[in-house]
Order: sequence, then structure tokens, then C-alpha cells
Amino acid sequence: MRLNEYCVDPQLKIRQCPLSFVRKIAVILNRIFHQDGYLCSKKENKDQPFNIVKDRELHLLSGVKMLKPLLEEFLKVEGVSAAVVVGRDGFVIESAVSGKVDIEALGAMASTGLGTSEAMGSSLGKGELAQMLVELEKGPIILAPLSADELIALVADSTANIGRIRYELKKNKERIVAAL
Repeated sequence: MRLNEYCVDPQLKIRQCPLSFVRKIAVILNRIFHQDGYLCSKKENKDQPFNIVKDRELHLLSGVKMLKPLLEEFLKVEGVSAAVVVGRDGFVIESAVSGKVDIEALGAMASTGLGTSEAMGSSLGKGELAQMLVELEKGPIILAPLSADELIALVADSTANIGRIRYELKKNKERIVAAL
């Protein structure tokens, strides 16, 4: 069990807690603030909470078969080690990975990072976020919104050509959105 985040327990004591617990709380808060705690069915019946997990699985089953090959195309670009489509709630929808990448952690952090960057752009009056580049010592991570509910994260090493990755993302973005 990894302990690397702090949280407050019911008796208002600050303690370390598992990162998975922090992710679950973030998802719950996201649902409360963005959807009033409910997802409405097609009949718009707010009295019945929608089964979020089951609905997402049913929705994604049709697109998963088309989405995986599109993500695998990014792995053909030199230096790219992961292409991950993530829901705004931080859960991984689909991924293509070569090598060792913790995609669950990447999904949670990518969602948070992109959301924070979008809020900053909005607060400063700079418009909508098109792409986000995180340059790190051992390689870049590129994040981009796909829709109101999904984003993509591309992880590369230091040998990767960032321009080529951005070109491939721009070229394939509509196809990825259509597969969702």
C-alpha cells in the first residue's frame, strides 16, 4: 500500500492515506460538483441514480475495438511509450503501452493536471486549452482534451520528436473522438 497523500478522517485528524483512497474521493467530489451526484437516464428521471460504472462499460464496449488500434499507432512513433485515453474522472478508458507505465496513476494525474490548466486558462481569459506539454528530465508528457468527458495522455522518452507526436495527435484526434 503506497502512502503518499494526506487526508482528513471523520475526527478531523490529518493522517496519511492510500493514494487509491484519494482518487476515489476525487471521483466522488467530481460527480457531486459536476453532475449533482446523478447521471440521468434517457428518460431524464432524476429520482433514480444511474449506474455510472455499468453505463460507461456499455458505452465503451462498442468503441474499444476501434480505439485500441488508434492508440497503438502512437507507439510506432519513435520514443512514445504510452498512449492513454482517460475520462475526466481519472479512470482509464483504453491504453496502449510499451514498457513499464502505471496507467492508473497517469490517468488520475492527467485528469487533474489538465483540469487545473483549463481552469487557469479560463481565469486568465486565455480561452480553451488545446494541448498541454509537460517537459521532464526523462521525456515529455503531452495531454490534450478529446471531448468534454475524455482526454488523451501521451508519454515519451527524451529521444522522441515532440513535433512529430503533436502532428500525429492532431492528425488522429478526430478518429479517436469518433471511436469513443
